[in-house]
Amino acid sequence: MSEVERRWTLQQALTRLFLELTRAHPRMEPMMAAGLEIVVGALDLPTGILEFRPHPEGPVLRIFRGLPEESAGALLAALRDLTSDRPVWVRDAEEAPPMFREALRAAGLGAAAGLPLGGGPGWAGGLILGSPKPRTWGAEEREFLEGAVQAIGLALERAALHQAADRQAEELAFLNRLALRANRAQDLYELLASVLPELVQLMSADRGAVALIASSGNHLVVVTEYNPVGTPSGLGERIPIPDNPSMAWILQERRPLAIEDVQTDPRIAPVRAMLGRVGVRSMLLVPLWIGEWIVGTLGIDYVREPHVFTPEEIRLAETAAHQLADALKRFRMIHILQAQADRLHVLYQTARALAELQDLPALLTRALEEILAHLPADGASVYVADPADPDVLRAVVALGYSTVPVVRLSSQAAEETITAQIAIRGEPVWVEECDRYPYPPITRRILIQEGIRSHAALPLRRGATLLGVLHVVWRRPRAMDPEIRDLLEGLADLLATGIHSARMLEALQRALAQREALNRALEEALAAREQMIQNVSHELRTPLAVALGYLELLAEGALGPLSASQQEAVAIARERLGQLHRYIELLLTLQTVRGAPRPHQPLDLRRLVEAVARMIRARPDPEKNPFEVRLPAEAVWVIGDAEALAHAIGELLDNAFKFSPPGGRVELELASEGGIARVIIRDEGIGIPIESLSRVGEPFYQVDGGTTRRFGGMGIGLAVARSVAEAHGGRLRLHPRAPRGVEAVLEIPLSGSLEGSAA
Repeated sequence: MSEVERRWTLQQALTRLFLELTRAHPRMEPMMAAGLEIVVGALDLPTGILEFRPHPEGPVLRIFRGLPEESAGALLAALRDLTSDRPVWVRDAEEAPPMFREALRAAGLGAAAGLPLGGGPGWAGGLILGSPKPRTWGAEEREFLEGAVQAIGLALERAALHQAADRQAEELAFLNRLALRANRAQDLYELLASVLPELVQLMSADRGAVALIASSGNHLVVVTEYNPVGTPSGLGERIPIPDNPSMAWILQERRPLAIEDVQTDPRIAPVRAMLGRVGVRSMLLVPLWIGEWIVGTLGIDYVREPHVFTPEEIRLAETAAHQLADALKRFRMIHILQAQADRLHVLYQTARALAELQDLPALLTRALEEILAHLPADGASVYVADPADPDVLRAVVALGYSTVPVVRLSSQAAEETITAQIAIRGEPVWVEECDRYPYPPITRRILIQEGIRSHAALPLRRGATLLGVLHVVWRRPRAMDPEIRDLLEGLADLLATGIHSARMLEALQRALAQREALNRALEEALAAREQMIQNVSHELRTPLAVALGYLELLAEGALGPLSASQQEAVAIARERLGQLHRYIELLLTLQTVRGAPRPHQPLDLRRLVEAVARMIRARPDPEKNPFEVRLPAEAVWVIGDAEALAHAIGELLDNAFKFSPPGGRVELELASEGGIARVIIRDEGIGIPIESLSRVGEPFYQVDGGTTRRFGGMGIGLAVARSVAEAHGGRLRLHPRAPRGVEAVLEIPLSGSLEGSAA
């Protein structure tokens, strides 16, 4: 395959990869598997590994092919220790760094390419491709792999963000439902019984329970439990408070207690026997607080195996426990709980917008509308860093008040606008009384003109990267209590996620559009080439026929006697022009069968094959290759174009003789079975490489391309044969023969089969 063709093949694979990655996969594993399959298929490699770590402390997703999981893990570990931000190209395993070399040897690989996902210092995952033998990684392959890794990394990161947003939306939806139920609950135990199953399932736990402090204050009593796994019930169990290390720890630390293994943790010793009876292995104990007083605990249990609680799980359970504790206040806290529900609704709707919307202005508009409706607030705006110039912030959305359209980040700008100050310092600002805050002059002028009394501004960041600034304003004084701060900080995180996700999607769409433009340009070039060939062929046909006619007259002496040298020159000219005439006829046949409707003329294929065989036998050197013809005794009727079919069969035979060595046998056979007529041609020539079979039959494609090839021709004979077969409702199949040679099978439906399918 030429370099251009190789590059074209890899570009096609990269386009398929972009298309696959833009599909909506329900999980990241199918996306990884599809991406890995396209990459290894494009390079025809047997081994591939793809690993992705959505979060630095989270689980690892790994897809591998062509080697055991243990070997895949060892290779990834070696690559992770070797590099986190640069590709590794190993031509020969023996030349690899020691640790990577040992992993390659253990996996039975002779060469490998390792490319980390992402460009940061941390390990986000990687792609490893392996070959059992040493090989060189060409420039086009490196370019393809680097583009593929970038596309896969961006797609997986976007999918992880969407999954995180979906997870957060699910949690927020649960907390929203919990707040609503707590507000409407008439019975505490009914509330607990309805909430506990959802929380246990959301945390993928095995069971859960709520214990309340008895009136004596000396012990906790399990009042509600959810136990779908069927372990012994703990309902009614009494848990002592005095001399209980776990309760002492909670009272001192004032935060949840996470026990990875109850069998070994000393803080759980007084209740270890009780927990053993009910089958608990790991537990999360979350206090229920009312003011400064603990009134009970919420327990989330795992019974099958020890479990390490993540900060997100603890935070979710703690939030749920807080709301359950609020429910204990009953009607005293109804107003507060409703406000909490409204605030959670803002987060939930914003998370939904992240998951549903792809257009950045629409996403930000939806989020700001939720803020204004449910805080409530009087105005809000979002500045977003310009992707082309990160030192420029643009007001993408502004609702309810006027803003400065563009802010440039500089020391001078920080003295003029609060937006520049927030972006440069990276810290939020909470202003309950705008009159008392030292605003820069431009910002103060806007606040006075708009009558704004309270103001919150937060940077939108993803890691160390500034993505924008969020402003929320009120025209009445507003207390910046912890609830409003938590809500806006959560919204800022969600908006930063949305901006980052939208940018990644835009980058993928731009890349895909560029690939599509290249494809269109190539298709237009191919069409222009086909049209040019057709036009040139038509223009050459008539003058070439005239020239051949005059040469024929010269050869026959009709225009006077010729000397021996003149006769030789005329013979050579006739041969060369005859070849050119044949090529032109083939080109015209190719164009005709591609564009014309299927012919409908009954013909005896047996007689046609016999006639072609006679012509072949009349070739100048019949003794060079033995030629065997096997025809059936009866006629074989098909509906088709006799001239086109003769061209097709003749070209197949011409190839068989051309590529056969002296003495190599050529066989021609006609058979019919199952409604199909088959013209079978076998030779003992040089054969066709397996990797070229899929392309043989393309116009102008030659296995031995280039100007130094051993065999002549234009690479259109097989294309004509294939096009003729397809124009007749059939096909051309090519099979390598052992130990050498090719079998070509031209299949044409019998006349009865065509009539039946047409009916």
